[in-house]
Amino acid sequence: IWVGTEDAGINCLEKKTGTFTNYQPVPGMKSLSHTNIRGLAASGDNLWIGHVIHGIDLMDIRTRKVIKHYDLLKDAQTVKNSTVKCIKVLREGEVLVGTEDGIFRYDYLNDRFVYATQFPPFAVNCLYEDRVGKIWLGMFNRSYYFNTISNSGMYLQYDKLNTQRHNSVNDACEDKSGNMWFATVEGVIKYDFQTGESLHYTVKNGMPSNVAFRILPDDNNHIWISTANGLVRLNTQTEEITTYTEAHGLVTRQFNYNSAFKDEDGTLYFGTVKGFIHFRPTDVRPADEKMDVHISSLDIQNGADGRKVINSSAVSEVKSITLNHKESSFNINFSALNFIAPGSVQYAYRMVNLDRDWISLGERNIVYFTDLHPGSYTFEVKAANLANSWGDDITRLHITVLPPWWTSTTAYVIYAFFFLVMIIYLIFSWQKKERRNMAYNMQIFESKKEKELYQAKIDFFINIAHEIRTPLTLIKNPLERLLKSDKIGEKENNSLILMDKNVSRLLSLVNQLLDFRKTEIEGYRLNFVRTEVVSLLSETAKRFQDIATENNLLLNLDLSVQELYVFVDREALTKIMSNLFSNAVKYAAKSIVVRLHLSSDYETFMIDFINDGVPVPIDMRDKIFEPFYRIKGNEDKPGTGLGLPLARSLAEMHHGILELVDFQNNQTMFRITLPVKQTGAVKTTDEESQPQTSLPKITYTCEEGRPTVLIVEDNKEMSAFIADEVNENYNVLVAGNGSEALDWLKKQSVQLIISDVMMPVMDGFALLQHVKADIEFSHIPIILLTAKNTMQSRLEGLELGADAYIDKPFSTSLLMAQISNLLSNRDNIRKFYFNSPIANMKSMAYTKADEGFLEKLNEIINEHIGNPDLDVNMIADLMHLSRPTLYRKIRAISDLTPNELIKISRLKKAAELLLQGNMKIYEISDAVGFSSQSYFWSAFIKQFGVSPSKYAKENR
Repeated sequence: IWVGTEDAGINCLEKKTGTFTNYQPVPGMKSLSHTNIRGLAASGDNLWIGHVIHGIDLMDIRTRKVIKHYDLLKDAQTVKNSTVKCIKVLREGEVLVGTEDGIFRYDYLNDRFVYATQFPPFAVNCLYEDRVGKIWLGMFNRSYYFNTISNSGMYLQYDKLNTQRHNSVNDACEDKSGNMWFATVEGVIKYDFQTGESLHYTVKNGMPSNVAFRILPDDNNHIWISTANGLVRLNTQTEEITTYTEAHGLVTRQFNYNSAFKDEDGTLYFGTVKGFIHFRPTDVRPADEKMDVHISSLDIQNGADGRKVINSSAVSEVKSITLNHKESSFNINFSALNFIAPGSVQYAYRMVNLDRDWISLGERNIVYFTDLHPGSYTFEVKAANLANSWGDDITRLHITVLPPWWTSTTAYVIYAFFFLVMIIYLIFSWQKKERRNMAYNMQIFESKKEKELYQAKIDFFINIAHEIRTPLTLIKNPLERLLKSDKIGEKENNSLILMDKNVSRLLSLVNQLLDFRKTEIEGYRLNFVRTEVVSLLSETAKRFQDIATENNLLLNLDLSVQELYVFVDREALTKIMSNLFSNAVKYAAKSIVVRLHLSSDYETFMIDFINDGVPVPIDMRDKIFEPFYRIKGNEDKPGTGLGLPLARSLAEMHHGILELVDFQNNQTMFRITLPVKQTGAVKTTDEESQPQTSLPKITYTCEEGRPTVLIVEDNKEMSAFIADEVNENYNVLVAGNGSEALDWLKKQSVQLIISDVMMPVMDGFALLQHVKADIEFSHIPIILLTAKNTMQSRLEGLELGADAYIDKPFSTSLLMAQISNLLSNRDNIRKFYFNSPIANMKSMAYTKADEGFLEKLNEIINEHIGNPDLDVNMIADLMHLSRPTLYRKIRAISDLTPNELIKISRLKKAAELLLQGNMKIYEISDAVGFSSQSYFWSAFIKQFGVSPSKYAKENR
């Protein structure tokens, strides 16, 4: 079966398999000429295919390939419209094609279609050949028949057809009695050719609609008529009319023009707006037949295993079924057999032992049961036909639901066993918990006693320290005065030096003890400031260089960076490093190496103190960080046992760690790891933490017309250095952090930003995010300066939208070149947009935010481009922006005023319309919002350097 469609080519239905194959135009191959099919006719192994406008294709049915295309207009000079409306293959083999301008016939000798002048030159809706060979034509306003024997034809009289002059005949057919039937847009007409009498069937005498599309006769004195409101079966003997709609199984009641077919076994095919239907008229049963109900499936609703269908293929033959307690929720599907309209069948059911009366389901053919109690049931279902007559045949299914296993004696024995086991388990668990609690309480008690003993020891030493601190100070000051005196002899001077050394040691011990106590009771307050740690480490190392030299030790500093600013308590970090230097000098054999390096993520920095002394035993590595602990065998070494505990406590107060780690060649390495930044830190430079002369206030040159560069740098010297260089060519603004920079952006127009990454309050990355996310500033290019030169840091900056990334230390020539390139590139892009008739406004965007802004702006301008009153106020309202904000944004991106941008957009749209060539120049001038054609002409020449007419001629 071949099926033509209006927009999807043709389809072939294989009747044996029920599968469809679609055929559509394929460029470059012999295939269909078009997708809109209006006529199909088979002739032997050939299929004639008629198209809208595109003529006729001939397909070989065996190979399914188009073998030739026929252009109907080629040899018909007077025909203006070659749209095919129908194709008919006569019994003698002649092929006729009805078109909008008459009929063509196929010339077998010359293999072409020629215009048949013997037929009327009007649009032909249908062609029909009756049993005696007359050819009937259905047309608008008339019907025509042609006698092939006499080679003459004539129109039927309108009064004989009993119809209106504006009627249109869509189809014609002949019944067994020789009567002609016509399907028209004003009903169905029966015409007796012998007597000239006619009958008219409309909605007044039973038709569902006056619009009839196609007529097909069956083999039992019926004709079948497709209409705009259902399918009609009309008995030609009794004139009884029966209408079929969705209630009888149709997918739709809306049928289509020129879409019907009867095959050799009597099956009728009708096309609808939702596909096509087919049936054998003998299979259409009367509405009052009995309804046999078939149970199609019983589906178990099992929550654990999902939906499970039991005996779906054979459930109709099952008279009874047994379900366990888990299968007590199910649904039963059923349907009536041997009926053309299954969707209109009325059903009723009852579950014996559950329902007393029949329950009506309407047209639903499924019923659900949930959590049926154990027991025996009988499910009964019956159906009513379209006449609402309930049949006596009842379909039954016996259902038994078994009780759950847990109600059995075995289940109760199991319950008792598990209950006993649970009691024993609970008693055992309670005893175990009590023993664990006793052990825990004992541990707490012992720990408390140890802490009390430790606290008493510390309190004793603290009290003693407070008592002896003042006397030691009173002893040390006179000693220092005596040592400065010239009246002391050499022998006495040596004694005084020895006394001063030991007094200093005692005073250091007292201070360490008091500092350690402060860290324990959180009385040691840290003041985090920005500190250059490399110089601090070098200064601390210098203080221990003389002691190392006296002990024949080689002290080396291994610095991976030349400069590193971190946030620490300077005094606390000095104490940590001093204690670790002191420890290394005391226990080193020949050398000490101190290394400073950063972590891979630049979040922390590490200082390693490595000495080649005797390694600390593994079992003592934790104890050496306990107060007053000394390793046995090292009693001859000076020390108090408080240096490492104090250093670790101070490191932890920095949110860092001090640890003893394994190192190569059995060397000892203490590693201090501290974060680079601290929460709540005060950003100061090393110079600011010490009294010094502040930098003088600097005034920068500002010249009108030069771009303005905003420099964001917390280091004042670095900021002043960059500003001096940049100010030679550009105006300069200076900010100390990202927050100050945002304040400048709200007050001043800025063309470029140079920003450090690590800054207080708001760093460079945060500033970058704020700027690129704000539609008012997103167009401003940003150069990042940083000492963090890793690939990860670069990727982070570039992903956030940085336009350039320069590592510190940097060349000022490189920086200036980068500034110049960024500004000139943006200027070049603006010039390209300004001068090119085809450049899109989005070409000026550098960020996603700018692209969205320009796309919306361009859309609004184009929507209102024909309005001469379009201005910045109207655009600001449509974009929900203030007028100043919109003005600054457009000016910053394009270097144009909004009105200038609107005028350029009008001219670019005009250039686009000129290339299309569909409008006159004066029409284009009005369409793009120019009230004066002369002004449009001069503005176009000024913008693009060529007149509109010449531009269209050269580029079209």
